[in-house]
Amino acid sequence: MKKTWVALALGVALLLPLPISSAAAAYAPKLIVTPASPGSGTADVTVALLGAAGEETTARSSVYLPLGYRTRRPAVGVQLGAAHLNAVTPAGGLTTLSGTVTAVAVADYASSTCAAGADAVWLLEVTRNRTVISIPLLVAPAAPAASTFAAATITACWPAPGAPELRGLRPASITFVLGSSAVTAPTAAGTYRWRAQLTPFGAAAGAGENAAGTVEAQSLVLIPLALRLSAKLTVRRTPVDLKVTRTVNGEPLTVVEHRVLVTRFASLTGSATEAATGLHNAPVDVLGASSSAQLRRLTQVSPDARGAFATLVQINTTAKAVTFQASLELEVRDRGANACIASFGTMPCVSATSGALTLTSRAVRLATGR
Repeated sequence: MKKTWVALALGVALLLPLPISSAAAAYAPKLIVTPASPGSGTADVTVALLGAAGEETTARSSVYLPLGYRTRRPAVGVQLGAAHLNAVTPAGGLTTLSGTVTAVAVADYASSTCAAGADAVWLLEVTRNRTVISIPLLVAPAAPAASTFAAATITACWPAPGAPELRGLRPASITFVLGSSAVTAPTAAGTYRWRAQLTPFGAAAGAGENAAGTVEAQSLVLIPLALRLSAKLTVRRTPVDLKVTRTVNGEPLTVVEHRVLVTRFASLTGSATEAATGLHNAPVDVLGASSSAQLRRLTQVSPDARGAFATLVQINTTAKAVTFQASLELEVRDRGANACIASFGTMPCVSATSGALTLTSRAVRLATGR
């Protein structure tokens, strides 16, 4: 069966192919967790849950926050972040609905089948043609069986295909962004393995949850993220012989003059790392200009296995100082099922990812010696 590949836009330049098929597809959802970029001024964590978009759509998801993360209890009415829902239209296309996540009263969801043990509720709401689609996110401490690797869980019961508010849409994925009022991130270096249990609906029309089809998906966050850059002035003096024509007593005379050609370079070195791991698969753009407001890309370098890089840039300006900066963008990385380490006994662990990265070094000012 031919498949059409579309991209899920997460509102944070996060892209990952999502297979769409009219026939039943193997249920292999993905979890993508993206931390805030260093220097961005936010502590946001973006959580994306991508389910199969065939006959088996996601009914329930439970995200397990790794030890080191903590959930907070914001007051009712506090907006926690943005939200997105991707859904398949009746015509087979894909639409993205956007909205917010807001803290609401736990008592309002006491009767929810998802709410057992919840001590906070965050409501994900998106709008389509003035119709609100709501998905409560129920927050609870991790169960004792998961307390060795998880601090808390965020559980969502997804709307069933055919729900009136969907108006024919079939939910394919949800994304929610949680700020520091909802979640605090660890500062200790290390690899933080997020986990999710995802349960599909049964394939038959009107079927409930297919508990036997529950699978695990994981996403790895490596802390700290760092892009460093330093600059050193290198001056090369090269003796050259130049033929110069002069006029002596009205006659042209060619002589050879001995001069020294002075060339200035910026010797730039740096590193790109996730925790202790070098980002050797992420090309680094080197920017430069006489002022930070005019920075433009000068060259691109590839870090080695340790994440280290170096380049030499000739300084062609007469300015007394120049500014350099490094930047790096890395798309979502699918680490493959082999990187998924099963956490829940015999439950299949079907996918592992790492979120997209956008890193920028501090700006480095270098005197040219002119």
